[in-house]
Amino acid sequence: MIEKLCYCSLCHAYTQKLGNFFGGAHYQSLWNIQPSPDSPYRLFDNFQDLALGFALDGFSLFKRCRKGNSTAWPLILVNYNLAPSIRTHLENVICVGVIPGPKQFKDLNSFLIPLLEELLELKIGVPTKDCSAVPLQQWFKLRAFLVLAFGDIPALSKLLGVKGHNAFVPCRTCQIHGVQGPNSHVYYVPITQPGGEDYWDIEDLPMQTPELFESHLAEIEASSTKTAREKLARVYGVNSRCVFSTLQTINVAASFPYDFMHLMFKNIVPNLIRHWTGTFKDLDEGSGNYSLTHIWGTIGAETAAALKFIPAQFVGTIHNIDQDISLYKAKGYSFWMLYLAPILLKGRLPSKYYQHVLDLCEIIELCLRYSIKQAQIDYLEEKIQNWVADYEAYYYQYKETRLSACPLTIHALLHVPYYIRQTGPVWTSWAFVMERFCGSLLPAIKNRLNPYPCINNYVQRRAQLQNISAMYNVRTIQPHDSRGSTYGDQEEMSKWEEVYPKFPASILGTPIHRKYPLNNQLFNQLLQYFCLYLTPTPTRSTFQAMIDIESVTQYGRVRIAGGGDRFRVAKSDSNPWDRDNTFVRFIMYPDANASFRNRADRPVRQVNYGQLLDIIYLKLKPNEHYPNVDLEYLLAHILPCETFTHDDATSTLVEYQKMAGHSIVVHLNSVEAVVGRAKRDDTWGIIDRSNGAVRTLFTNDNNQPGEEL
Repeated sequence: MIEKLCYCSLCHAYTQKLGNFFGGAHYQSLWNIQPSPDSPYRLFDNFQDLALGFALDGFSLFKRCRKGNSTAWPLILVNYNLAPSIRTHLENVICVGVIPGPKQFKDLNSFLIPLLEELLELKIGVPTKDCSAVPLQQWFKLRAFLVLAFGDIPALSKLLGVKGHNAFVPCRTCQIHGVQGPNSHVYYVPITQPGGEDYWDIEDLPMQTPELFESHLAEIEASSTKTAREKLARVYGVNSRCVFSTLQTINVAASFPYDFMHLMFKNIVPNLIRHWTGTFKDLDEGSGNYSLTHIWGTIGAETAAALKFIPAQFVGTIHNIDQDISLYKAKGYSFWMLYLAPILLKGRLPSKYYQHVLDLCEIIELCLRYSIKQAQIDYLEEKIQNWVADYEAYYYQYKETRLSACPLTIHALLHVPYYIRQTGPVWTSWAFVMERFCGSLLPAIKNRLNPYPCINNYVQRRAQLQNISAMYNVRTIQPHDSRGSTYGDQEEMSKWEEVYPKFPASILGTPIHRKYPLNNQLFNQLLQYFCLYLTPTPTRSTFQAMIDIESVTQYGRVRIAGGGDRFRVAKSDSNPWDRDNTFVRFIMYPDANASFRNRADRPVRQVNYGQLLDIIYLKLKPNEHYPNVDLEYLLAHILPCETFTHDDATSTLVEYQKMAGHSIVVHLNSVEAVVGRAKRDDTWGIIDRSNGAVRTLFTNDNNQPGEEL
């Protein structure tokens, strides 16, 4: 664990590229702060100092219960000193309490005072023995600082003490004024006011500052009557002081980012679908033309039918988005919008609305980048501003009767680039870990009449086991691995897998056929492949004599080492219930000057897609005519898709109607990723997720996938 906690010390050198919380402006602004005026120490001077994130959320304990009548509010801490791959593991999540129900609390701060007291103590430092030092008698001051808080909009509104859409200033990040809709107490947040004449400068919104928060709170607290205080709270959007605002590491204008998971995948995307299906707050199309009610049943059926052709590692399940949309969660909405919507909505939505969807897909893809540069953030900001402006023109249409099309969640999207600059990429503060932790509490409930003692006992015993595990270096209990796994060179392998020293990136699996017979088609493709590398070009008989027949081995599966994709050959895809992971993305470098005999070779990178037919390992016998040729080869036999173009499906829609007339052989290292497909009429669309987006996949210590969210 000591080694794992050193992750943050490795990040400080890479602050120019935002790839974690430690590259954000908020963290860097803390470096020169002194905990006390007479202290020579400055925050995070010591690499052993811990940076913590706080999250809270309410969840229902039982499905068959009225909303709000069986809730609990877990309070957790996330340790940012751990690497991103493990910091959200349940065993590394620190639960500091669960606020019981059944009704929602009225004073959140009262439950957070014990945590605040411990944070103030950790700010000064707790004497701790350095177990990594020799001798063990060395001591140091362990300090921990709360640097940010995350959760959905209602949860953070309660924590920060803001009123949200019930106030004249609904946004916690800027001072934009809301507009009340007809017969509504909710304040909506359009950039352009009804009528289309008055508007806010979308590029220069008046931002909140800690000083502004403080002045508003001081004015509210100075009011003599309750009525006056409530009136000012409704005007300023602030009704109480955040209990964590007394901490030096908390900036009320930067430490509470909008949660991208809830913002995008539980609000914006579902609301767009409601617009298209005519179920968004009883609004019709108005002057627009975006209704899909007549075709939505077909889109739902095509969504469900696509599941078989999408590898299971892409998404757990995708339901019929027409009939079973209530089963969709954040991950399902994310996958549908990013990969299925561009295929299924093409030609069905009018062109400007379809382009609006593609722009949103690009925004999501940029936000999900594992690391992002400043220039990309600037581009993202401009892209979001244009998207929000188009959204208002297409769906709000600047009409007072359609103000409900501009909820706070649409406006909050404008502030995502700001929070990326402050606290790093969106994955550093999204609430998937909070949702997963809430799910882990449900099995502890054994008493439906009084569930809260069950949760209390579970959380208490969990904390005790975590302490025992840390004190005695004992791993938490994990399910027995029935695969009989062994450990190779920094790569976990099962006893049914093989790897060749010459090709360490490819972990090969069953079924395995030794001395595999080469049929005429495969032999001809191998000959064509080797003719590109062997000079002089061998004859058929010469090449046949060069192959070591005893070495030819065919494999049914392969996975890319280091947590890469898994795919299998088409012959292994015989079960009609299996998900299809036989289609792959592979790269070739053909000669652009192939038609010109006297010109030098000019390799051009070419993206291709096709179905994996065979994985072949073979050796060549030493031959005096080819003294400098490699003797070991790991090859992929592929039937290409006839896409007519070589576009990259990660950035544009790539479609095909049939497979090529002949197969080819390439080196297995040319295969970059597995891809999925979705069919519409007689056309297939390629689903390629091999870009740098972050996946919402949780793994355990054995690097095995965890439960779905």
